[in-house]
Amino acid sequence: MIRHFLIGAGLGLGLWLLLRGMFPAPTTLAERLRRHAAMDIDPTTATAMGSLRARAALWLLRAVKGETIDQVESDVDVTGQTLEAHALDKLNAGLGGGGLLAVLGVMFGVIGSAVAIILVVAAGFIGGYFLPDIELRRKAEARREEFTEALNAFVRLVAVAISGGGGVNSAMYDATAIGGGWCFDALARSIAEATLHGESPWAGFDRLGRRFGVVPLIELAGALSLAGTSGARVTETLKARAEAGRERELAEAMTNAEKKSESMNIPVAAMVLGWVGFMGYPAIVNLLGA
Repeated sequence: MIRHFLIGAGLGLGLWLLLRGMFPAPTTLAERLRRHAAMDIDPTTATAMGSLRARAALWLLRAVKGETIDQVESDVDVTGQTLEAHALDKLNAGLGGGGLLAVLGVMFGVIGSAVAIILVVAAGFIGGYFLPDIELRRKAEARREEFTEALNAFVRLVAVAISGGGGVNSAMYDATAIGGGWCFDALARSIAEATLHGESPWAGFDRLGRRFGVVPLIELAGALSLAGTSGARVTETLKARAEAGRERELAEAMTNAEKKSESMNIPVAAMVLGWVGFMGYPAIVNLLGA
């Protein structure tokens, strides 16, 4: 009785840890404000203020990812999380996967020795540890696509404001004020930070694009930096980017529509095959019976 109770408790704990690592809770406002205030703090110093478990999770993440840690940091930044929280989610998912696999092995009698338990726990830990990376990449790609769409709208707004006789900097400020959402807020902060440092707005765009891993923003910053400080050349560059952004969005919309149209053929074909099988079943049964 006690053995079954312990197995059930371990199974429930493993499932809870695995689900918590795969689907982490959304970042609270307090966490976002703390992250924004500690943005310029050295990661080593910020980590030292955390708990021992958080430091261990962060050390394990850096050791596993190695040279690709920059990509993970970019994915974490664009999704609005923290690297420490992602490391804890991976550790929870790994512990949950290892415990769940071990409990299942004991329940079904697959594991019969201590070495087998260690191997199963290690395999479950490795499998669960890498599961949150899949969800993180999916969220990061979705956020980058959202940012690219907002960037196209921002460039069009700036081009319209400049065509109306406004200056480049004022047009950019007006465009960020008109738009809403986290994308426009990030663009507004990058412009404000660049202005405080006495730099051009596209210098802030370059830093933001490299931090979030948004290639169109990096390309826009490069094109504007090549245009220099000439208002006419900057205006032409923005108008060209706005036109290219519209064409890209139209091409992507047409591609997605074609993919969805092609995917509709699958259920239609399945329905036709089912109807043919339903209609032909009596005849086939009669033939086989005869």
